[in-house]
Formats: sequence, structure tokens, C-alpha cells
Amino acid sequence: PDGLLLTAGDNPVFYYQKSTKSLDGQYPRANYLHPVYGIHGETLTEDFPDDHLHQRGIFWTWHQIYVQNERVADGWECSGITWDVFHTDTQVDDGKASLTTKVRWITTIPGENKKEACVEETSTIDYKIMDGVKVLDFAITLEALKNGVMIGGSEDIKGYGGFSARLYLPEDLKFYGNEGPVTPINEAVEAGPWIGMKGTFDQNSQQKSAITIVNHSANPEPFPGWILRSKNSMQNPVFPGRDAITLEKGHPITLRYRVLIHSIGKTEENLQALLNYGSD
Repeated sequence: PDGLLLTAGDNPVFYYQKSTKSLDGQYPRANYLHPVYGIHGETLTEDFPDDHLHQRGIFWTWHQIYVQNERVADGWECSGITWDVFHTDTQVDDGKASLTTKVRWITTIPGENKKEACVEETSTIDYKIMDGVKVLDFAITLEALKNGVMIGGSEDIKGYGGFSARLYLPEDLKFYGNEGPVTPINEAVEAGPWIGMKGTFDQNSQQKSAITIVNHSANPEPFPGWILRSKNSMQNPVFPGRDAITLEKGHPITLRYRVLIHSIGKTEENLQALLNYGSD
């Protein structure tokens, strides 16, 4: 009753958290993936990490949530909002598995002293294996149900918010992009449409592997870049940044991202077709 587990044969792929989960009543959250499993079966993601208890697996949410132009919630910190996953649908066909979810963002409506849905989210997560690479494709559609709905990232120079991955980060973690090695800094890094991470993600076998996150070329602007962290945090293709944007009723937006989980021997040349996400 709490969620859905996708398996390939006897091997787990990911678990979708459908019901609300908390830590002794704190940081209640739903609508995210954890665990997500690696190429060797290792657990890649973390939930309720000691350094940032609000971070969780692969998730998508924002610090700034406004309704009727009044700030009502901080989805990043799991404050003032609940996620009502009211519909799920699964399909398995010809080597691809799909999970579709419908989620209401429940917040307090200004001036009405009641809780209602301000946004309806429809998300699809597709999974397949291509040339030994685990491919997860995310399509997240957000539609405002009220007037004056706005979303935005952190209000500091970092501006982080949106699609994020809280991963176990090994000591030998390295970042790279289409121009070569990438060094994390405090604010967003402009490093192209994708970021790769490689290291010893499997703590038991000590086998190295890689994870690549791709920002779809047709995603709405702005795309300020990547918030990257080598320890104790998440990785984030930033959208929309520190300045909140309006979600207009009747005009939904869709955000698309791809996560590739693969062996360390897969070079960028081998992955090129998968990295050109949306460019076709």
C-alpha cells in the first residue's frame, strides 16, 4: 500500500514512494524514487540523510511555492505541503516499463483557511535497458489549479530547485561533461546538457560505475546550470532558479530528464545516442 517496486527478473530497479513517509513525524514526503538500484544491484540513493534530512532519492520539488501570489509552502523542506498520489498506472511492453502517476499538491489556500490542491502533477517514468545501460526517462507535467501559482528555487545565489538526485557519493567521485572534467562550485555550473558522475558507488563489491543526468533540450527556460556537490548533498539541473515563475491555469509545463546508470567502461562515444536526449 505504500508504493510500487519495479523489478527486472529477480533484480529490483526502483521503488516509488506513493504514501506519505516521515521521520518521527518530521519532513513528511511522498512522490519520489528510493531506493534506485545501480548496475551491480547496489543502492544508489539515500533517504533522510543525516546532513540534509529533507533530501530524498530522486525527487522534484521547489523551495518557493506561491498561491494567489502568497507564499504558502516549501516543498524542498517538506513544509506546508502534502503530495496526494491519487492515481498510478503501470505498463510493461516490449522491454519497456512505464509508471504514470497523478499527484495533487495540497496546500493552504490564502484567505480561505482550508487545504486544497493548487497544482496537479502528471508524471511518467519510463525504464528500459539499451546496450547494457539502465535508462530512466522522466516527464513531469505541472498544471496550476488556482490563480497566482508560482514556483521557484532557493532565494540565494545558488537557486537550486526542481529535479534532483540524492545519491550515495563515494570518496573517488568524479564529475565530467561534454567538455571534459567538471569541478563543483558553490553556485550553478554551466556545463552543458548533461553531467556524468563516476566512482565506486557499490560499497560492498568496490566495483566502479557511472551515473549520468541529462537535461532535455526542449525543457523550458531558464536553465541556469547545474548545482553539483561532491559530498553530503544532491545533484540538480536547476529550474527555474532563484526567481519564481508563474504556472498559468490551462497552460501546463512539462519538464523532462534522463538518468543513465552504466558501467565505467561506457565512454561518451558509446553513450552518444542516449546523451542526445531530445535533440532528435
